[in-house]
Amino acid sequence: MTEKKKEEKLFPHVVTLDEPISVDGTSYSTITFRQPRGRDWRRWHKEGNEERRLMGFLSDIGQVPEAVIDELPFEAHAEVVNVARLFFAIYQPEKSGLLNFAASLPLSSDGQSGTVKS
Repeated sequence: MTEKKKEEKLFPHVVTLDEPISVDGTSYSTITFRQPRGRDWRRWHKEGNEERRLMGFLSDIGQVPEAVIDELPFEAHAEVVNVARLFFAIYQPEKSGLLNFAASLPLSSDGQSGTVKS
């Protein structure tokens, strides 16, 4: 399988929540994570702690405020962190840190990406 085919399976990645979350008066029942772009790659490589960078990255590709990522149920949060981990594993497999931690998180309750039961 080529890298492009792996990437196509990752994005867009839709997370559907059983119960919508509300942030600043806007309700979110699904979040669609688009394919990362060059600007997302640059933001990832800025100075700062990995958790902060990851939250910004997920917010950018999910096209939602960071507060929405913060409010995701843990299973949904773990799922999107894993999608980011898979993306970065394709493009920088030698890196460690937060992405190694993310490798231990499940894709979802059924072990596959997709709808998350919150």
